[in-house]
Amino acid sequence: MIVGVDADYREYGKSGGDGEELLKNLPSGATVKIKIISLNGSLEAPTGPEAQIVVD
Repeated sequence: MIVGVDADYREYGKSGGDGEELLKNLPSGATVKIKIISLNGSLEAPTGPEAQIVVD
């Protein structure tokens, strides 16, 4: 979610089990909120904590 732009979270991708995901094409200087949701097939774990960062 880009603060001041997005009304809700966007799905950027799925890591496919390797535990890493690179978020690309975010505007420099933007403040973004990120949260990770763990999935196993159709099962969804509770939402984890939210992080807020400023894009370099």
